[in-house]
Order: sequence, then C-alpha cells, then structure tokens
Amino acid sequence: IRHDRFGRGPSPMELIGDVARKSGPVDRLRLEVTKTTCAASVAERTGLFHVPPVVRFDAESGVLETARVHGFRSLMQLVLARDPRFPEICERVGRAIAQVHTEMRLPEDARLPFPEPLRGERADECVLHGDLNGSNVGWDPATDRVVILDWSAAPALRTAASIGSRYFDVLWFSHFFFRFRPLRAVSGWSPERWTCAFLSGYAAVSADFSVEALRAYKARVEPFMADDYRAERERLGRGVRWIPYRIWQWLGRRRWEKFLGGLSDSQLRPRGADARVERCAASSES
Repeated sequence: IRHDRFGRGPSPMELIGDVARKSGPVDRLRLEVTKTTCAASVAERTGLFHVPPVVRFDAESGVLETARVHGFRSLMQLVLARDPRFPEICERVGRAIAQVHTEMRLPEDARLPFPEPLRGERADECVLHGDLNGSNVGWDPATDRVVILDWSAAPALRTAASIGSRYFDVLWFSHFFFRFRPLRAVSGWSPERWTCAFLSGYAAVSADFSVEALRAYKARVEPFMADDYRAERERLGRGVRWIPYRIWQWLGRRRWEKFLGGLSDSQLRPRGADARVERCAASSES
C-alpha cells in the first residue's frame, strides 16, 4: 500500500506484484488512462522522466492498473531521508513538467477544462498533470529517473479535468512542502530551497514563465485554495493530536506567502543550476 501525502497512512493505490492498482469513478479513470499514455510518449521522447505504462483498465469494475516501479521513492520519502540529491531532483521535476506543458497533446474528447477560475489566462492553457505533489512524483534509484505517477486531477477539483493554466501545476507543486510537514520532520525542513530548485528547472525550459504571472494566478485561485485548506481541517478533525499539524499549516502558509512575495525572475535565471538554487534560496530565507 502506498502512503498518502502526509506519510501517515495508506492511499487508495495498492501495490500488488508488478502492478499498481487503483479504483475510482470510471470517467476519471478513463481520462487518466489517456493522459498516462500521452504523458508516457512525452517521457520517452524527451528522456527527462518516466511514466509507468497502463497495464489494464477495467471500465466495468472501475479498476486501473499501471506498471509498478520497484524501488520508487516519492519526493516526501526522499526529503524525510535527507537525501542530498533532493534539490537536484526537484529541478529535474521542474524541467520535466515544463516539457509536459509544452509538448503534451490529448484527443479532443479528453480535453476537459478545469473549472473557473482555475483555468487562468488563455495563453497559459495546456494539458496539466492536475495533482503534482510530493507523493505522486519521485525518483527511481535503479535508473536515476524522475518518475511521475497518478495522472488524475486532484480530488479537490471534484471533477475529471485535463486542460487549465500551467500555473495550476506550478502552484500546486510549489506550495506542497510549505503545506505538508510530517511531525517527524523536526529540523532541516527547507521548502524555499526545494521550491527554488523546482521553479529554476521549470524556468530553464519555459521561457514564458514569470513569477509575476504565478503570483497573479495564486491571487486568482485563493478562494479555491482556502476552501481546500478548510476541507482538509474538517477531514482531520479537531482533536489534540492534530494541534501540531494545525500550527505548522498556519506557519507554513505565512512562510509560503513571504517566499512568493519576495521571489523574482532574476533569482531563477542566473547562470548554472547550483547558482540559481543558491541565489533564490538565500534571498527567500533572508
């Protein structure tokens, strides 16, 4: 059983032998099959990442099976293990998803728009992953490949969707480590550094990316994000055991706001990958 994004319990995906099995609404799974297949083609052409192929889709029972990546380590697992390659891997994720946004195409019947206001500006519309986070993205140590799983829109959208603003994927991933911090991660938690690495990788591939556009999109979708935060608090309950999580969520949001408010395009685009990350992180944490 794969663990959820908090690293605390099982998710709906089961690992059985050489396959990863998930169940759900047929319309969402059917769209995921199409997106997974198209994303795998982009991955093969570019060599920047890997997408496990579809093994079986049973529309009658609502079951989807994809090839299992043995040894897969999610980004959350990597950061909890204090893997020294983590910033580099985050930058590679940024490059990979920028390539997806540039190259990935879907059949017309699979081009389902994100709900307003998540679509953003028309010029920024593209095929999205839809739930890019520290659980669905990881690394295969056997092949040294970035692996991107679970090509279905985030449950918070409450609908099957595939087309929207590229800044949705960028925002959803960027704020993940500000928002989710396992209780056992007592020290060394540096979401500014990891997000800088991701954004630097994205900006290196996508010349049209701008921090100002990211900030504008973030302001546009703020009601959606606030609703998602509230829904999450309700799911987790109000017991004493969740007080540390609530404190971190409040502090993480403040930290995220400060980071994004102080970010600039010039911090992401100096020469050299290490220079980009170091300059961006130093400016954000000062």
